[in-house]
Amino acid sequence: MAEKKPNIRFKGFEEEWEDKPFADAYKSAAEGGTPSTSVKDYYVGGSIPFVKIEDTEQKYIHDTASHITDKGMNNSSAWLIPSNSIIFTNGATIGNVAINKVPVTTKQGILGVIQDTSKFDLEYLYYALLTDEFQTEVEKRQSKGTFATIILRNLDKIDIPHTSLPEQRKIGEFFKQLDELIGAKEQELEKLRQIKLALLDKMFPSDSQDNINGG
Repeated sequence: MAEKKPNIRFKGFEEEWEDKPFADAYKSAAEGGTPSTSVKDYYVGGSIPFVKIEDTEQKYIHDTASHITDKGMNNSSAWLIPSNSIIFTNGATIGNVAINKVPVTTKQGILGVIQDTSKFDLEYLYYALLTDEFQTEVEKRQSKGTFATIILRNLDKIDIPHTSLPEQRKIGEFFKQLDELIGAKEQELEKLRQIKLALLDKMFPSDSQDNINGG
């Protein structure tokens, strides 16, 4: 069997990689649940972030649009996911990955995954779950019904490339810095777009503006 090694890697790392199933990546994992929307006490005045699909469209979750109360959490299958865990959408919209920077709860169809830090670095795991190879395997194992879903038992069987923690940290930090650079460039690009729009308004005459030359 051919050795399993990446084509590009950081200097000083030479050991062979191996595959580990997703089940080995975490200490515990479970979907959340939605408290009954007919009970106001489950939502009004709530301070516990309640993750929905739209909250997983960014890498880091610092807060959410919706919140629930302790009573809402205790009277549903929602559970408090500790900060710095993986949030993975497994129902309807499948394959979104995020990291919660504060304790959160989630609706059904969204997994909270408390990674095993003795085996996987958090940033590395985040990027590994976004690779085409992993996402393709997720697609293959989906169940198609009223809406698509993948249960944890099937997700558990998907392999994740595994190497030493020091190499994982190097890889995770590299892609984190790359994302931060992309974000900064996107902000600069958006500022340039806004400047362009403003100049278009100011540097071309329109019928609605006064003619400063009195014409």
